[in-house]
Order: sequence, then C-alpha cells, then structure tokens
Amino acid sequence: MSSVVINLLVLFLGVLGLGAGLQKLLKVERTQISSLILGPILVYLAWIITLNPHICFVLLQFAAIYGVWILCRLSGTLAFAILFVVLGSFFLASPIEGWDERFVWAYNAKALHAFHGAELFQHLRLPEAWIVHPENPKLYALLAAIVSEDRPWSAYFPKVPMILLWLPVCLTILRLDLERWQRALIALITLTCSGQYLFTTYLDPLLAMNVFIGAWVLFFDRPLKREGLLLLSMVPLLKMEGAIIVSLIYAAYLWLAWKENRIRGEIRDALWLVPAVLCFIGWKYRCFEWGLASYYTTHSQESFITRFLARALAPGQYWVVLRSMIQANRILFDLILIAGVYRWVQTGFGSRALKALLGAMFAYLASLFVIYFGTPLDMTWHIATSIDRTTLPFYILTFGLLVVGPSRAQSSQQE
Repeated sequence: MSSVVINLLVLFLGVLGLGAGLQKLLKVERTQISSLILGPILVYLAWIITLNPHICFVLLQFAAIYGVWILCRLSGTLAFAILFVVLGSFFLASPIEGWDERFVWAYNAKALHAFHGAELFQHLRLPEAWIVHPENPKLYALLAAIVSEDRPWSAYFPKVPMILLWLPVCLTILRLDLERWQRALIALITLTCSGQYLFTTYLDPLLAMNVFIGAWVLFFDRPLKREGLLLLSMVPLLKMEGAIIVSLIYAAYLWLAWKENRIRGEIRDALWLVPAVLCFIGWKYRCFEWGLASYYTTHSQESFITRFLARALAPGQYWVVLRSMIQANRILFDLILIAGVYRWVQTGFGSRALKALLGAMFAYLASLFVIYFGTPLDMTWHIATSIDRTTLPFYILTFGLLVVGPSRAQSSQQE
C-alpha cells in the first residue's frame, strides 16, 4: 500500500506541475482545476509519441518538483487536501473486483505496464484481445501503468488514477454558482445514477459527471468556461462514446453562439480543446498504423451497414432498445418525465441554451440506436450488459438540468 501512495503523490504532483507549467507558458491565470486536467492530457500526449510509460514517469518526477511549489501557492489548498484524502479512502478501500474492471480496464493498464512500443500493439492485436476493446483511448490505462512503474502489479493500482481523474470535476462542483441544496442534489444524482459503478474503475460515472458539469459550466456558468471546456475535452480520452457526446454538446454550443452573434469569440476559447484533440487524433493514427480496430469491423463477416439495416428495418427492434433504455433507470426516467412536464408548464424550458443542451442529449440517445443496431454481437445480450452505463450521461445531465436548474436568472442571461 505504501508504494501505491508514493506513486500516487508523484502522479498527482507531476500532472499538477505539467498543467500549471503549460498555463504559465501561455501566460494565463493558473487554476488547480485546469492544471489537474491539462496535466494528464499532456502525459497522455507524451505517451502517444513515445509509447513508453517509463519516459512519462520520469517526466512526471521532474514536473512534481514544480508541482510542490504550485500546490503551496494555490488557494483552497486545505479543501483540496481534504477532498484528495476522502476520494482516496473510498477508492482504495478495496481492490478491483468486477469482471469488466479486471478483464477490460485493468487488462489494458497491465498491458501498458508490461509491454512497450511495437510489443504492446502485437499483444493488443491477438485474436482473443477483441473483448478488452484494445482500440479504446488509453488515458486511464496509462495513468494506472505509471502508478505501477518499477513495482510488481497490484490489484490496487488500477484504482489509484481514479482519485486523480475525479478531483477536477469535484473541485468544479465546489466552485459553481449554486445554492447548497443544489450541490447536495448533484451529489445525490451522482450516487443514485452511478449506483454500483461509483468508486470502482468503471469510467462511466466519471464520464457522465464530466459531461454534466462541463456542459453546465459551458452553457450556464461562463466565468468557469475554461474549466468546462477542459472537462469536456477529457471525455473522448476516457471512452469512445465520449467523442459522440462531446461533439453533439459542442455543436449545440456553437449553434447557440451563432444565434447570439458571438461565434467569433468562441474560436479563441476553443484552443483549450487542442491538447485533447491532438491526443485523440494521435491515438487514432497509432491504431491505424498498427491495425487496431473495433470488434464492430473485425468480429463479423457482415458489414456494419448490413447489420444496421437488417435491424433498423425491423420495427420491433426499436422497442427492444427503447424499453431497455427506460428500464436501465426506471425511477429516474419517471422523475425526468415529471420534472420535464413541470418545467414546461412553469417556464417552457426557459432559455434557448437549455433547449439546445437537451436536444444534444436526445441526439446522443438516437446515436445509441445506431450503435446497438450495428453490433456484431447478439443485440439483446449487448444491451443487457451495457445499456445502464451507456445511458448514464443522458440520465445524469437531463435530470440535473430539469431538477437542479438552471435558475430563471441564469436562463435570462442566455437570451
């Protein structure tokens, strides 16, 4: 356990130093939230270039020296430390246990821990490796591999990066312009929706909360706009569906900016997305270079279009997917209907921004129909084993928007 704590501190201080260093280079105000998001992204970019976690670990060790100095100068250090300890106590209370935790997320992390360069891709291209989603982004797996650097593999190592990845979104919630009851309700939403997946190495609750808080900040809390953009930029580096969600949300945001005649001002702010975009494109290039492909294209002799059309032209298949989406979290579905009717009667959904964001989330639900209709696996089995996690961003963001807010004052500012 002591080795876990030591490597966690190196990782934490290193990414803090890297993120703060980039902000200093760009001559912008340093914040701990931005540093904690930019740091892992920069480490991931370094790994995509070198394909060697050891080089990334050495980079973090040097950056940790600057990270110590930054930590002493940042405001809110006490709350920062308390949150760090609380998250650590929850995540490190037990080792990984779930099937997906061990054979998907931990498998990829252990592969990065054991293999480097060409050897890694040869391992990920094994015929039996399709089930671990080898083409998925490797940000989380890289951080877990760095934590285990120069030490025997442990069942605790995969949980350590989750502490670091959850810190930015938790700190952003504390800085939101919300009442205490609203923050408490956000915590309740997270606990209710995430259920058994919270405080595990499943990335779905983290992805959903990054989407929720990032979108909230981007649309309704503009003083924290940089943090909102960075939270959203990390989402495609966690799981592949993150790219779909963020693309829809950002498209809705640009549409809103165009309607409000402020589209030019958004181009400068979009530069905060560049590091994550470089990582996303770089990893896609590596997959193309080494022939890593999704089981959607390798696990069936039929093409994606053939499978999709066969199911899309059968009306009963739509009900199979829709019913599963509703049953994935039936209580929240009913509450969303009630809250939606109430908000419609009271304010007509209020601002254009709220309507645009809700539209983006329903578009994401529509994309899930495409994904499940095109699966090379048995669709019923695929839905049963994943629908409660893939719909998590929709439920958390939609319920949060309708129940927590935004307030009428915030809505009026968007008109």
